[in-house]
Formats: sequence, C-alpha cells, structure tokens
Amino acid sequence: MGVTAAAVVLALTLSGWTSARLGGVRPRPAVARNVAGGLPAMAVTYSGGVLLDDVTG
Repeated sequence: MGVTAAAVVLALTLSGWTSARLGGVRPRPAVARNVAGGLPAMAVTYSGGVLLDDVTG
C-alpha cells in the first residue's frame, strides 16, 4: 500500500503542476489543491472498495 500511496501522491502532484503550467498560474496552489482534494477522494473510494469486499466476500 505504501508504494501505491506514493505513486498516487506523485501522480496528483504532476497533474497539478502540469495543469498550472498549461493554465499560466503558480504551480504551488494548484498542486496543493490537487493533492488535498485527490487524497481524500481516493481514501473514500478505497474504503468503499474494502467495505464492499467485506460484504460480498
């Protein structure tokens, strides 16, 4: 799970930086917004998958 989490943070960081560069704005706020929104969204999705797996066996 640790490698996956690190890969997700890297991907969110790169996508935030890329979108900021393409949009012509400062990268730091865009990266922070992307990571701060993406990590909780992925945690909820992961948790839902774990719960569903527990229920369905």
